[in-house]
Amino acid sequence: MNKRASMEQKLAEIVRFCHDKVKELRSTDPNDIPLRDRMAHFAPISDRSGETYVEVGMEARIRIQEWCFEYLKRRAWTHLISVSQCADRVEEAIAFRFFKTRRVAEIGAIAKLVSALDKSIQADVKPHRYLWLCHICFGTNPGEFCIGTVRFRPTALCGSEVEAAIGSWRSPVEEGFRARVEEHYRSFGWIADVTVETADRAAAKRMSLLAAQTALTVIKLFLSDGGSESRIRMAEQPNYLLDRAELYFIGPEPHLTWHQDGGQASFAETWWENLNQGDNAIRLRALDRVVCAVSRPQEQTFLKLKYLNALRWFNDASIDVYAGSRIAKFVTVLETLTGCNERDQLAEAVGDRVAYMLAGWPDEGTPEDIRTKVKRIYVVRSELLHGVRDPIGLELGRIAVDAAHVAHMTLVAFLDLMIHIGVDRDDYDHAKLIRDFAITKGNVQRMAGGV
Repeated sequence: MNKRASMEQKLAEIVRFCHDKVKELRSTDPNDIPLRDRMAHFAPISDRSGETYVEVGMEARIRIQEWCFEYLKRRAWTHLISVSQCADRVEEAIAFRFFKTRRVAEIGAIAKLVSALDKSIQADVKPHRYLWLCHICFGTNPGEFCIGTVRFRPTALCGSEVEAAIGSWRSPVEEGFRARVEEHYRSFGWIADVTVETADRAAAKRMSLLAAQTALTVIKLFLSDGGSESRIRMAEQPNYLLDRAELYFIGPEPHLTWHQDGGQASFAETWWENLNQGDNAIRLRALDRVVCAVSRPQEQTFLKLKYLNALRWFNDASIDVYAGSRIAKFVTVLETLTGCNERDQLAEAVGDRVAYMLAGWPDEGTPEDIRTKVKRIYVVRSELLHGVRDPIGLELGRIAVDAAHVAHMTLVAFLDLMIHIGVDRDDYDHAKLIRDFAITKGNVQRMAGGV
């Protein structure tokens, strides 16, 4: 397919391909196709009524999905509807317009299809509000706080919303099921409330979940011990169940161990007020804009997207139960923040940039100290990935703690750099970031007397 063609031209090619595949498949004996391949070989599209059912093959459907991805990307609508939902609409339109009514796939007819698709997506945009359960801290203070577009409240204060959701079921709710749902909500201390504007519930779920998780990671960044705090998490994440049992035998004798955790971090009563003071208040306001960018593509910038990616890796590392995976993910945080699309000597570049970003922080040591620590973490990560280090070595836990600390401090230092540069700048790129890393290095060297 010609990459320089318009979206209408590309879709016209796909419709013609569908017609060719229909002719080919109608002359194909299904018995000549291996049984395991028949579903893909004869994959169908149909109109909305289901009356027009056309076998076009999986390759045609894949081409439609690829077209939809490019279509949504060009319009900056990837947040409004999922590719699969968009493809469903395009398949229905193709089946109706070019098979049921037998229109010719010329540019005018295709343009009308695309225009109708535009209007249908825009008309279906509605506010979708999701309430995600999460663990944060003990108590109910504050009664409400916001990070970006995410509003947090103690679950104890959201009883009316839970009751309304239970009451929305079409059939009467059995008491046993009601009690089970209510107990599930009571087991989490907080609710993250997010509203996003989309044309598709699947897209709304994806965007709201990412916004809530990013906001939670912001809390973890400020108030956790490096990347070791695993209690700040969402119900949707792996390993969210903090109560667990272990059944084991020593010889013939059985044993049962029950681990029970409160599921909340131990923050001071005034933790939110404390966070909104001094330099952290400035950082938090910048991160508000980063979180907002999750569901507002028009506000996304090079720096915000880079930081969002690093926050996701940082959170994944913090809840991972395997020390080796934690090390690999924390190193990925460093690469995401300080890597500038290098193909060679990436480890050296990352180590150098992290060293000079953290050198001015108390207790972090000299640039050489930090560079040595980063190199050691990098070496362990590489040995694990290439299978030359014991994956259950006892020293991995200690190295994971070091990796967590470096990743945590780099996130904070990079945030300060972002604030200095301008979080909302839309003219920033890797070349400018390389320049600013060099400026940071030069400033540190001058302060150290040229060392």
